[in-house]
Amino acid sequence: MGTLCAIYFSNVEGVENPDLRIIDESVNEKWKGVILGGDQFLVSDEMLIDHLSKKAGAAVFLGFQSVVDAFQFVLAKDDRIVRKLVYGCFQNEREWEVVEGEEQEWEEVVFFETEYDEDWDEEFDEFVSPLVGSSSPGIDARNTCEEIAEFYDLPGWD
Repeated sequence: MGTLCAIYFSNVEGVENPDLRIIDESVNEKWKGVILGGDQFLVSDEMLIDHLSKKAGAAVFLGFQSVVDAFQFVLAKDDRIVRKLVYGCFQNEREWEVVEGEEQEWEEVVFFETEYDEDWDEEFDEFVSPLVGSSSPGIDARNTCEEIAEFYDLPGWD
C-alpha cells in the first residue's frame, strides 16, 4: 500500500518550491522533485503552468494511490499542459477519467507492453491510447509511476 504525490521540474536554478506542503526533496542533474503530503493529490493545472513550467521550462506531476490503483500524470511544458492522464482518482475506480493532450513516447511501452492489462487481447497488435470512460488499458499505478520516472530520469526512484 502506498501513496505518492510529487512534482518534478527542470531548470532547477531560479525556481522556488511551489506553495505546497513538502515532505521531501530530491535532485539530479535534470530535475528537482518535491514530494507532497498525501492530502495534496489534486494539483491545479494553473499552478503547474504558472508557477513551474513558465519558470522551469517543464514540470511533471505524478500521483498514485496503490490500494485502488489511482494514477495521475501531468506534463506541463512551454506554458501549457502537454499531456494529462487521470485513472481511477475522483470518479470511478479503475477507469480513465481524463485523457488530454499529446500522446507521450513512453505510453505504448507502459500501457501496452505490460502484463498489467487484464483486458489485453493478443489479437490486437497495435497500441490504442486510453479513452475516457474505459477501463482499458488497466494499470498498476505504482509500477506505472516507476516506469514513467525511469523514462524521464526523475530523481528519488532508485
